[in-house]
Amino acid sequence: MAIERARRLRIPIVLVSPCPTVSALAWSGTRWMRPSTAAERDGWPIVELVDRRGEDPWKRSLVTSRLIQALRDPSLRVVCVHNTPGRARLLACRTCRSLLECERCEAAVHQRDDRTLECRRCGTTRPPVCQACGSTALANVRPGVSRLREELESAAARRVVAVTGTSEEQLDDADVHVGTEAVLHRVPEADVVAFLDIDAELLAPRYRAAEQAMALLVRAARLLGPRRPERRLLVQTFRPEHEVLQAALLSDPGRLAKAEAKRRRELGLPPFSALARLSGDGAAEFVDLLPVPAAADGDGFLVRAADWDELGDLLSDTPRPSSRLRIEVDPARR
Repeated sequence: MAIERARRLRIPIVLVSPCPTVSALAWSGTRWMRPSTAAERDGWPIVELVDRRGEDPWKRSLVTSRLIQALRDPSLRVVCVHNTPGRARLLACRTCRSLLECERCEAAVHQRDDRTLECRRCGTTRPPVCQACGSTALANVRPGVSRLREELESAAARRVVAVTGTSEEQLDDADVHVGTEAVLHRVPEADVVAFLDIDAELLAPRYRAAEQAMALLVRAARLLGPRRPERRLLVQTFRPEHEVLQAALLSDPGRLAKAEAKRRRELGLPPFSALARLSGDGAAEFVDLLPVPAAADGDGFLVRAADWDELGDLLSDTPRPSSRLRIEVDPARR
């Protein structure tokens, strides 16, 4: 929107971000600058990855021994982040303990039926076997969120306050908070920010999942401030090699942008194509009238075109259904 307004007003525009998106970099072309490596590193807190690959994913507690160490230090203010609303259920292999992913785009897959695993991000299907070892012994990962606050409180031996997007009360002087990403906007400062299950964000069935996960880490970094020895960004994961986590670990978000641009170009995703989501009672009827196929997406459909002009023509030329139709162009959470 800002870019389009600047274009129409014929004025310059400057985009500033600690983690520039693929779309912003594609728009800027070669017209971009970045701080020195030393300055960028000093702006990030110390990032510590808690590798959980030695555990059974379906049996695990989200409270690791490393997290307990931080919780039990009375001098530390700790914020725990767990984005539970709307998160996809993950599948894990009982044999090799890998999380099951799409072999094409690396998103999480779900079991559509007894014979099919399906990726909700790109639509790829395959038989229900582990991509790492070929086993068919699979299990759902159950996070056990209903008692998460109590479990943290027991481990910390001090009071824990839960914070969600619907929390309206003022936060008191508690030193340990747990909640969805809303907690990153409600708590002004922390000594330790811990992501209890970052894999749910990394493997989410959205093409922007990696960028959105990085944005969460950046927001957490702001609570911690510039690099100081006593402050930590703890990230618990079964995927320590993931590009998002490596970019954060090395204080280099540009690494992620390069990898994401390559992946999206290969998959034909924005900004190298145009995307719209159709929903509402009339969506199915509208999709039947489209001259191109649409992919199912939860309770709606995704339509893709080579560019925005083609997408606009496609949507405007198709007769509207009698029932309600909602069209989201370049949907933010897809």
